[in-house]
Amino acid sequence: MVALAYLDIPWMDKDTESVATSVNLPLGLGCVRSYASSQKDLAGRLKFENFLLDEDESIDNLTRQILRSQPHVAAFSYCIWNARKTDSVVRALKVRRPGLFTVLGGPEIPRSPESLEKFLRE
Repeated sequence: MVALAYLDIPWMDKDTESVATSVNLPLGLGCVRSYASSQKDLAGRLKFENFLLDEDESIDNLTRQILRSQPHVAAFSYCIWNARKTDSVVRALKVRRPGLFTVLGGPEIPRSPESLEKFLRE
């Protein structure tokens, strides 16, 4: 069984204190689950754990929660409103579990080869 932890840090409108997300499954994780369940060699071999976490939560607490699920893969939705927090969580995970495979996807991943290389090195 392969465990995949998916982290989505929702966008918070500080003026209205409303969260622009819901308790529904984030689209990215839904797509990965759907694809995995359609593949004979993957179906039933993956365990998904979704984390919808408050953006004000500490990096240490976020990291502990993710590692508690003992994931083989940590995947992140990478958007403009959560990029800094996601960067910090990924760095903390790599310190605590250097071999943890991490995946980032979303609209804020750099597109040009030069920018992408710099992003991955940081």
